[in-house]
Amino acid sequence: MIPVGTDRYGQYRSEQSVFLRIVEIAGNLYNNNADLQSPLTLQEGRSNSTALEAPNHIMRTDNRTISKMHWLVMLPLLICTFFAASQLSAQDSGSASNTATVVTDRDDYAPFSIVYIDGAGFQAGETVSNQIVQISGPAPGTVYEPWEAVADTNGNISTSWFVFTEDLLDTTLQLTSLGESSGRMAQTTFKDASVNISFATTGLPAGASVTVNYSGINNGGNPISGSINFISPGPSSGGQGSVGVKQGSTFTYTFPATVTVNGVNYSFVSGSPASPLTAADTVTVVGQYQPACTAPTIVCPSGIVVNASSGSCLSNVTFAAAATGNPAPTITFSPQSPGSSFPVGTTTVTATAVNTCGSASCSFNVTVVDNQPPTITGCPASQTVSAGVNCQAIVPNFAGATTATDNCTAAGALTKTQSPGAGTSVDSDHRQGCG
Repeated sequence: MIPVGTDRYGQYRSEQSVFLRIVEIAGNLYNNNADLQSPLTLQEGRSNSTALEAPNHIMRTDNRTISKMHWLVMLPLLICTFFAASQLSAQDSGSASNTATVVTDRDDYAPFSIVYIDGAGFQAGETVSNQIVQISGPAPGTVYEPWEAVADTNGNISTSWFVFTEDLLDTTLQLTSLGESSGRMAQTTFKDASVNISFATTGLPAGASVTVNYSGINNGGNPISGSINFISPGPSSGGQGSVGVKQGSTFTYTFPATVTVNGVNYSFVSGSPASPLTAADTVTVVGQYQPACTAPTIVCPSGIVVNASSGSCLSNVTFAAAATGNPAPTITFSPQSPGSSFPVGTTTVTATAVNTCGSASCSFNVTVVDNQPPTITGCPASQTVSAGVNCQAIVPNFAGATTATDNCTAAGALTKTQSPGAGTSVDSDHRQGCG
């Protein structure tokens, strides 16, 4: 047996050897020495074979020889048979090197839908056996009834499979297509899966119990509704912690409006993605919470009394008010803010706390005291005046010669006095001789 391989150079060498063998046979025939008891066979790499045998009547028997005329007739026949077998072997070898493929029209299918299947690369006209096996899901290893399809002249198949039950939800299935004549095999996988939706929270303390209500359409096209309970922050998980819905369907959910943890109320703010949503992909819906809204309360300081700054009629006064509420309120002051300059006297300040739930106000007094006396300069030097006949003298106007200033009062508004006052008669210190 002389194999003819599929390698281009190896095939050429094998065919060349076969040709030379044919020539050798022919020569032996011509020389009456042919030993043709064993057939000459060309075999394809896998299963098809073509035998090239010398016909029985081209044999040497009873020491009789084949005539030269017979040789001239048989040699062209042998050569033609060789080239025909070589061409067939090359064609079959090239086909055997092809790789079969099989694909489905989608990756995911709902129950009671049709899986459309296309295959290529099989042997023309052969029967292709198709088998589906569950490789993951509730019953891995389950084998479903096989069916057959016949490849067309190009080695292609088109067939289908019916997803016949809701029991195939959330499974991965493997399709194997096998050419019964060529032995070529192709595989692909597809799913009967649903979009899974789970839940989580943010803004709640850990350990809070949260129950979410939902409604939607399952992968079988049927309405579903129910609730899922989980512990914050989540996400919910496991068989009872997520909802399987049909891809592309509308899904709605409702988080509890208020969750109480250790006596503190937390209010639902929003969900992401928002309800209702389109179930395009598996997703975790996150509910955002914050402490429940409470109106503010505010406490003002008691009255504040301070002295004016040295040399000034003002004082910078610092103060604060305390407010509570949720969300935390903002505090403002009027007519003046903490740290600003207050004038001498009393100013009433109003403090106001505001949040989204309301507002509250209170008031207090800020009093600045001027405790700095005026100053006076330019006092004249001591003077001596002469007493009159009555032993008395008149006091001069000393105040007019002085300058008075004050930290709060203008100089023109100050009143200057002297004692004894100007023009007052005073007795002389020496009254001797006065009658």
